[in-house]
Amino acid sequence: MEGEPEMGRRPVTVPLARWSAEHPWRAIALWVIFVAVYFVGGNAAGLTEATDEDMAIGEAGRA
Repeated sequence: MEGEPEMGRRPVTVPLARWSAEHPWRAIALWVIFVAVYFVGGNAAGLTEATDEDMAIGEAGRA
């Protein structure tokens, strides 16, 4: 019939949304953990500072 979705695999977002709706506090906790892990990882990745040798590479070094 027209207007009805095809029978087949649903996108992964549908069961994920259903689980999130059924377990709201678990979903919020997982999001907080996800953000915290990536925040800490992003800060750790940015700890290496450029040296003077790094600044003399490419067009900036020729200038």
